[in-house]
Amino acid sequence: MLRARKQADLDLFQQAAQDGYIQLKYLDESGFDSWSPVSYRWSFVGTQKRQEQTLKRSRRLSILGLWEVGQEMSYGLVVGSLRSATYIRFMDWQATRANRLFQRTGIATVIIQDNASIDA
Repeated sequence: MLRARKQADLDLFQQAAQDGYIQLKYLDESGFDSWSPVSYRWSFVGTQKRQEQTLKRSRRLSILGLWEVGQEMSYGLVVGSLRSATYIRFMDWQATRANRLFQRTGIATVIIQDNASIDA
């Protein structure tokens, strides 16, 4: 029941964006480890296989991305975990942009976000 209501909301937003009534953006965050274990290797025939690794693993990279279909992709990249203060600065930046668009055109911006795992 809840999923059906959420899907109906999404369909309504997508139709409103397609008709030009709103600007619709999708927000997601993800983290990456900048050091990766080698899962594939090769060597020339007749040579010894060798696998080099760095001694120290580096810190995690986190990205907060905002995508408007067919228009643009905005993002923020941080070293380490994405904290709530960074998220708020990113959203304030987007609010400023959305306000300028609204003042110019009367088109509101709607941002759809998944269940983000942003640290406090």
